[in-house]
Amino acid sequence: PSEPLAYVEWFAKLKTAPEPHHGMYLVTNSVPLADGHSPGAIIKLSSIRQSCYLIPDFSNGVLAEWTTDTVLDKSKRFYLNNFSSKYSYQTIW
Repeated sequence: PSEPLAYVEWFAKLKTAPEPHHGMYLVTNSVPLADGHSPGAIIKLSSIRQSCYLIPDFSNGVLAEWTTDTVLDKSKRFYLNNFSSKYSYQTIW
C-alpha cells in the first residue's frame, strides 16, 4: 500500500445521549459475524480522527480474567471517556 493502514474492530453505534450519572457514553461490542469473529475493517490510518479512552463497565465487579492485556477482549461494555482531554470533550460530547 502507498500509505499506512490500521485494523479496527467496530463497536455498536452509540446511543443519542450519554449516561445521566456521569455523562459518558456506553459502548458495547458489535454483534459477532456468522463466523463468530468481531466486525472489523482495514482502513487508512489518515482516516482515524483520534484515539479514545475506554473504561470497562465495573457495575458487575472486576472479573479475575481481566488484565491490561485482556480487558478489551473480555469485557463487553465500556464507557467512552470524553473527559480525558479538551479535544475529546469537544468532539465526542
